[in-house]
Amino acid sequence: MKLTSRSLLAPSLLFLCSHGRTNGEKLNSTDRIDLKSDYDLSRTRATLPPTSILPHKGCLGLLNANHDPQPKLVGKEYYQTKKDMFSLSSYSPEEEEKRTGGETSAQCINGQAAGYPCNDIDLYSVLDLSELSKSLPNGSANQANDIWGWTDKKSRREFAIICLQRGTAFVEITDPAKPVYKGALKTKGDENSSGNNWRDVKTYKHYALIVSEISGHGLQIFNLNLLLDDRKNVAYTETSHYSEFGNAHNIFVNEDTGFAYAVGNGFWSFGPCKGGLNFVDLSNPEKPKSAGCYEEDGYTHDVQCVIYTGPDKGYKNKEICFASNEDTVTIIDVSNKENPIQIARFEYQHKYTHQGWLTEDHEYFIYDDELDERGGQLTKTYVLDVRKLSQPKLTGIHSGRTQAIDHNLYVRDNAVFQANYRAGLNVLSIRDMSKADFDEIAYFDVYPDDDDGDFNGAWSNYPFFPSGTIVVSGIEQGLFVLKLTAEITPRPTTTPTQSPRPTRTSSPTAFSFWELTRGSKNDCEITDDERCVTDGPGEYGNSEKCVYTAKKDMILEVDGVFITEVSYDNSYDYIEIRNEKYYTSGDGSNNFPEKLSLEKGETLTWSSDSVRVAEGYKICGRLQTDAPVETPSISPAPTASPMVTLVPTTRPTRTSSPTATSFWELTTGGGTNCEITNEGSCVTDGPGEYGNSEMCVYTALRDLILEVDGVFTTEASNGNDPYDYIEIRNE
Repeated sequence: MKLTSRSLLAPSLLFLCSHGRTNGEKLNSTDRIDLKSDYDLSRTRATLPPTSILPHKGCLGLLNANHDPQPKLVGKEYYQTKKDMFSLSSYSPEEEEKRTGGETSAQCINGQAAGYPCNDIDLYSVLDLSELSKSLPNGSANQANDIWGWTDKKSRREFAIICLQRGTAFVEITDPAKPVYKGALKTKGDENSSGNNWRDVKTYKHYALIVSEISGHGLQIFNLNLLLDDRKNVAYTETSHYSEFGNAHNIFVNEDTGFAYAVGNGFWSFGPCKGGLNFVDLSNPEKPKSAGCYEEDGYTHDVQCVIYTGPDKGYKNKEICFASNEDTVTIIDVSNKENPIQIARFEYQHKYTHQGWLTEDHEYFIYDDELDERGGQLTKTYVLDVRKLSQPKLTGIHSGRTQAIDHNLYVRDNAVFQANYRAGLNVLSIRDMSKADFDEIAYFDVYPDDDDGDFNGAWSNYPFFPSGTIVVSGIEQGLFVLKLTAEITPRPTTTPTQSPRPTRTSSPTAFSFWELTRGSKNDCEITDDERCVTDGPGEYGNSEKCVYTAKKDMILEVDGVFITEVSYDNSYDYIEIRNEKYYTSGDGSNNFPEKLSLEKGETLTWSSDSVRVAEGYKICGRLQTDAPVETPSISPAPTASPMVTLVPTTRPTRTSSPTATSFWELTTGGGTNCEITNEGSCVTDGPGEYGNSEMCVYTALRDLILEVDGVFTTEASNGNDPYDYIEIRNE
């Protein structure tokens, strides 16, 4: 695509409002924008319009909306003007002050907390914009935008940090009904710039890290310990400043790794990191250092980075970022800051991928779209299945109660806390993530006029205080301090897509073939009545080491899977027995023998490196003397043989004839009525209820001790009527 210098410098100006992607044409990270004429590219950053004018598509609606400050709809002054409305309700500011000690408290009763519509959320308190701006120059009125929280670990005091157009305000909410305004920090740069509509804050240890879209703002760093003294209404100054970038739309801090990620900074592809992830090392929070970029996917609007603990074993304990990139969700491995690797890029064809958050088990990414409700549709919440990081899948879309735009959401326990602009705070209980199935259990509407799809009301929320207090920022209203009264129910257990892991026994039993002598039980499993060793379902992880010691002489065979990292070089994954390594070759074959003998006391070692992963292995042993039994003989009464603990697994395919290790043979009966399961050690009628007129005779092939494994429920016997039974030796 070509732009002439005339079109760029004309008074009306041409803006590409989506940073790395233009409004009418999609650009890849390797594409160019050619400026035809004698325009001096060396002056690009100084001469091009600052990004704060129109930084992204969401800006268009926000800048066009009316944001006149709104008064509190609670308290004595409000009550005096609305007496008639409350004549039949229970709201009384005097009674509320007796109950909580707060002047702006209101219980949610009959769908109202004073003048605010609600359901199962009480109002502790509210500070309006003028109260939040008192410590800023001239006490200038401000719109509010983002919000975060900080808890002092020693005193457990809690503070709300709310972003304003011209600075950042700090409010102690340890007593949520009686908030204490501590003061505010003035912005860097031109406070009257249109970029002042976007300010964001996160915390690391006892520091607040603040960015804005004001040109030249950089990163403000503020020591939050200054809030612990008795001062109020303080005009704070920043503790230090980081100027390796100018403006930024947002910032995220991974407190587990000590890295911050500034996103949406710079002017399109000319800015630092091309608007993507800008890595900041917080080893010394007062002297941050640049740690690199991830810029291959262009502009990032918001991001969450975690030490990954989800089910995709290949990425366990790696630092993974989930980026909301306008029309994609992009997943990046940032463990190595010098070489970040894109894992997946989920294409998104709707309106504007704005922001999202992982479920606490890291299995699903829930995200919102800032523009898809503008056509009058219901609020949509999207669920992305990221259990396989390289293959994210959209599982469904939840439609909400209103037509309000969803803006910022966070996940705590089994609930999603959404700041949905004109609909306020909405709380969804997770029912079934595989179907994007939620229940709205509570809401608090900070903008009672309507729930239309426009850019007013709740900007964001912070639901992570240890006390359970929730804070919400209202663009025209200020700071709301709330109490959720609805109960968050635990997440239902869903049926796994993979076979469940068999229960692992920590010490060998009399019939076990193996003992785990080195390695983590999460990575190294002994299964199938302790005959088999395996890495478990799914792909194995990096840097695994397992040593299994044989308890018997046995013959080893691969059972179903042996796929390791391909051995193209000297670094690969393998099984080792007697100094011989077994692995997968480039053509997909492996060099593990069809049968391999192993003597008691010898070891099988599994090793994976730190590069690539694959499906893994399952190797099982059988006794060298085991052979198919042609004519089984019925054993006499059981002797005092060692007891067998039978481990439930998924139901295997039934074998009609006994195997070398089976305990039973079916001699009468068949079909689906009479089953031999668990590698031949169990007999059962099968899943669900059994049928009428069934008859099964199982013949023991070994001396056994019998135990009920989970279920023994038959038709009840009243002593006379026919009933259903198990019979052994006429009993």
